[in-house]
Amino acid sequence: MSTESFEAWILHKNWQGETSASITFFTRERGLLRCLCKGGRMPRKQPLLQPFTPLWVAVTNKRDFYYINQIEIIKPTLPLEGDTLFSGLYLNELLVNLLRPLDAHSLLFDIYTACLYSLSELKNKEMIEESLRKFEWGLLASLGYQVILSHDIQGEIIKENLYYEYLPPEGFLPSSQGVLGKHLLAFGNNDFQDKEVLKIAKKIMRKAIDFSLDGKKIHTRDLYR
Repeated sequence: MSTESFEAWILHKNWQGETSASITFFTRERGLLRCLCKGGRMPRKQPLLQPFTPLWVAVTNKRDFYYINQIEIIKPTLPLEGDTLFSGLYLNELLVNLLRPLDAHSLLFDIYTACLYSLSELKNKEMIEESLRKFEWGLLASLGYQVILSHDIQGEIIKENLYYEYLPPEGFLPSSQGVLGKHLLAFGNNDFQDKEVLKIAKKIMRKAIDFSLDGKKIHTRDLYR
C-alpha cells in the first residue's frame, strides 16, 4: 500500500452504494485516475467533488485500486455556463474516452487547464470554437494522432490554391474537390479570421477524433452544436 498526491481535475463521477462515489480524475502525474471516495455522497464532501475545480488529491493505492485520503480545492470552481459549460463537458468526455488509465500526459494536462481557463472568460461563440479546436489538435497530438496541416501524405507542401481530401490517420491527399489549401494553412497557423477556416477546422477535427474513438459516441456533441 502506497500514498501519492497529485494536481487534478474531476472528469466524471458515479455514485457507489449509499455513501461513496467513484471519481475519474485527470492528473498531471498519472493521467486518467479512477478512485473511490468513501463518503463521497455526503453533503459536506459535495463542494470538493465539483468538475472544473482545480484540486490537490492524496490517494492510497491498495491492491491495484485507488482510494481518496484527502482532497483540497486549489482555486475556486471556474464559472462555466451555457455554451462554455457544454464545451467543458465535451472536453471531459473526450479525455475519458480517449485516454488510457495511468498514462501520464503532463503537456496535455497543461493544454486542458489552459483551455478551461480560456473558456471561463469567453462569451463569443466563435472564440469558444477556436479554443475547442486548439484543444482537440493538442489532444490528438498527445495521443500520436497529430493532424499535419503543412504537408500532404506524399510529403509535398500544402499549396494554397489546391484542394485536399482528409484521410485519417494518414493526412491530406490532393483532390479535385474538398478543402482549399489556404484554409488548411490558416488552420495550422491558428488564423481563424476567415469564418470558413473555423468551419473546416471543426469538420477536420471531428473526422480525426471519430477515427480515434473507434466507434465510441461523444454524447455532449448533442448538447453543443
